[in-house]
Amino acid sequence: MWSHYADSNRGICLQFRTTSVIQPHFLFALEVAYVKERPTLDASDQSARDWPLLLTKAKRWEYEREWRLIEQNRHGARSFPKWDLVGVILGASISADDAAEVSRWAAPYCKAERIHRAEPDPRSFTLNVPGLPRE
Repeated sequence: MWSHYADSNRGICLQFRTTSVIQPHFLFALEVAYVKERPTLDASDQSARDWPLLLTKAKRWEYEREWRLIEQNRHGARSFPKWDLVGVILGASISADDAAEVSRWAAPYCKAERIHRAEPDPRSFTLNVPGLPRE
């Protein structure tokens, strides 16, 4: 996902607490379905929801294991309570200046040991994040 969504490994990934009692926003996250055929929508059926279109991707993207937060009547960036930030992953190709800036603004909200940097795996076409527990 880094090459597709994080400016070719120069971006960041924010890790959030998913069990916030104060604002349980992740309770409403929806899992994306990965299918072989594109879903269709019957435009004449006014009762039909757009959910299948919003929550479906091609089978080849299944490795992403994506979840989405979808809010009706809301556009643009979404803010989260600062106390829900529990970690940051820096992209493998992030510049030193950007890494320092991200570390500076993240420091008040998450411990330094929770800021990791992705690294290319020497044997495969994947990225590793040293210090980050694997599933």
